Amino acid sequence: MKMSLAVMAALSSVALSADAEASRRWVVNGELATRADLRSTVALFDTETVEPFCTGTLIAPDVVMTAGHCFANEDDSAFVVAAADFTVYVGALDANTLEEGAATGTFGVSEIHVDCGWLVYDAANVEDESSFGRSDDIAFLLLDREVPAALMAPTSLLPEELSSELAVGAEVIVSGYGIYDLDADESGVLHTGRTTVGKMNGYEILTARSADGLGTDSCSGDSGGPLYFEASDGEVYVVGVVSRGTSDSEFECGDGGIYTRPEEYLDLLNRIDGGEAPWTCDGGTPVAPEIDPDPEPEPEPEPEPEPTPSEPQEDEGCCATSAAKPGSPAAGFALALFLVGAVGRRRHTRSVE
Repeated sequence: MKMSLAVMAALSSVALSADAEASRRWVVNGELATRADLRSTVALFDTETVEPFCTGTLIAPDVVMTAGHCFANEDDSAFVVAAADFTVYVGALDANTLEEGAATGTFGVSEIHVDCGWLVYDAANVEDESSFGRSDDIAFLLLDREVPAALMAPTSLLPEELSSELAVGAEVIVSGYGIYDLDADESGVLHTGRTTVGKMNGYEILTARSADGLGTDSCSGDSGGPLYFEASDGEVYVVGVVSRGTSDSEFECGDGGIYTRPEEYLDLLNRIDGGEAPWTCDGGTPVAPEIDPDPEPEPEPEPEPEPTPSEPQEDEGCCATSAAKPGSPAAGFALALFLVGAVGRRRHTRSVE
């Protein structure tokens, strides 16, 4: 299949909170990741500043899944989706080792496909005071080239035939490059941790709450990162995308996180698979790119004029002339020239007003 740091306002039970820090996500009370823990977790960087701002998951050789709010402006009123502004760093346990201009493990972003629903807060989608319910916080990035399998293998979404195994109480794994020490404000080094599903519906997963705030949790910089799940077939699948923290908690982190389930957003993946340009957003309404229903045909190139045969010359010895002698097999044949043009995937730069 041909399949990629905004501040997010935390949701309250009735309105968006002004405390943006409460919704920034990192792995706390977890542990330093090993090479085996890396799986398909990638870091998202600002291309200009070379600073990490979100996490993502490689789900196809050239597609990264992450959170939509990573590309929203500060008041979540629009997406700022200039693909060239973002870079994906693949295969590192310590994202701080990324050097500007480094080629190994660094991939550009060609397209950003976001769900417009994140831009509209609807109280009807909130099930309880934690803000759990539905937020449509998801995006898919098309990379400028495929990631070699030797560098990183993609992780698949949970197959439908195994979906019943993901239930309340199931163990899940969170992973990300965000801040892992609240006191030291340290980030950029991959951390991981295990927790359990506390609540779920068709759109989101809420991980286990912790009354003392000491639970394994995600926070700032981990936004967009994976929630992994090991199924009975022994395979690890990605079942969630780090979205936000619980809005009714007194703790900055460590009291459960909310994750977007990707299964309801396969239409975005289908657009990439079908070669569609990213849609824009009119508020929360997706707007398809304009397509000319009757494009003018490309003008046919004029035929190249046949070359005029040159007059034969007297033989003055070896290599005196390149013209064919009369009666030779090459005489009377003209050279035809053909121009072949290759059109690659266009880099789309979309900004939503």
